[in-house]
Amino acid sequence: MAIRNSASILVLGTSSLVGKTLVTLALCRWLSGQGKSVAPFKPMSMSSGHGSYRTASGGEIHVHQAHQAVAANLEPHVDMNPVMFKAVGNKLEIVVCGAPSPGLTEIPASHRYNSLRAVIAKSHRRLADRFDHIVIEGCGSPVELNIKERDMSNCWVAETFDARCLLVGSAEQTGVFASIIGTLSLLTESERSRVAGFIINKFHGDPSEFADGVRILEDKTGIPCMGVIPFLSGITVVGQEGEAASAPETILSGEGFMEELDRCADHIIKHLNLWLLEERFLAKLPSAQLSDPGPLSNPAIQ
Repeated sequence: MAIRNSASILVLGTSSLVGKTLVTLALCRWLSGQGKSVAPFKPMSMSSGHGSYRTASGGEIHVHQAHQAVAANLEPHVDMNPVMFKAVGNKLEIVVCGAPSPGLTEIPASHRYNSLRAVIAKSHRRLADRFDHIVIEGCGSPVELNIKERDMSNCWVAETFDARCLLVGSAEQTGVFASIIGTLSLLTESERSRVAGFIINKFHGDPSEFADGVRILEDKTGIPCMGVIPFLSGITVVGQEGEAASAPETILSGEGFMEELDRCADHIIKHLNLWLLEERFLAKLPSAQLSDPGPLSNPAIQ
């Protein structure tokens, strides 16, 4: 049962590394540029030792959500990434609302995931109370069947937050037909009904050359293509992990960073069917309130 009829778009991927992060960033940039109040949200992230960012309040989130926050003209906030699994040496650290929670690794897995789902729901509610639109980035694939009952990022999110889903597949390697059709076929009927469109990302060549491919995918899935996005090279910071990503004063405010952010967002938005995107994802969502939503308060870090 949905917690509320929130204005959420969930960006799903057929696998990791298909481009969910940059598609989410681009949608945040586009909606913000339209004068709409929008926030990014990554319920649960996985981070290497160099993939985190400290917010102004001292909380730790994944650097990708910091990039997405800047795209939405917002200050990064722990509610944008309430749960992060972080590799620390040979151990796994669970960061909850910006702070390590070592006790979570000591309790049974079922209790741990229930606790983390409650944290995620509270963060989403706080964002939903402040912003008209929330662009959610999923994690990995939504059809990892052996761990689906522990899902905190994909189908559970769509159902809990009543989100419409945008499925991203990558054409960088062969197999985009199998990945999109296969992913959709492994979803339940209820889950599939939430997928309102798909994107072909990282296409090498002229997107018009894939017109037959789009037609085949639309015919076989009954779901419209929102765009074929050409491969974008030369991305060094935005949506990347690295030691430099932990230096917000030199990365997030730097001229080169903003130029790269705009280049990424513009490239993706230019190749999306914005009319169809609005019709399928935004038509029934609340109208934008153009007033400043104000700063987010920081939840108590436990």
